[in-house]
Amino acid sequence: MKKQLTIYLYGISIIICGLFLLVSKNGDFDFIKNSLGITLLAGALLAFVSAFARQRKQVQFAYHEMHAIAMMVYGICILLFCNNFEKLIYFTNFLFIFYAFSEIIFCSWLFNLDQKIDFKS
Repeated sequence: MKKQLTIYLYGISIIICGLFLLVSKNGDFDFIKNSLGITLLAGALLAFVSAFARQRKQVQFAYHEMHAIAMMVYGICILLFCNNFEKLIYFTNFLFIFYAFSEIIFCSWLFNLDQKIDFKS
């Protein structure tokens, strides 16, 4: 459980960002932008901690590392380059496309390893 705490925390940070966006439809853009960027940068830091807690040969290391880099780049782009909702939507669309392809790549990578899944651990 102790090794997985950072995974849960960075997952919770992503959920918090999504819920925040759902309830802040009438909020100030600068407040939304800063809250989203800072929360995602904190989530990226937790994702890096999760990645480095794993062994470097494992698929989980690469998975969490890629997600951490994507979250960090997205958070920085939101903080530095977004000045209206249109750009926020463009950056978010790019992030969704990246996540879709990265999930497909990692799933095929896992299937190509030909390893058994251990449900007990």
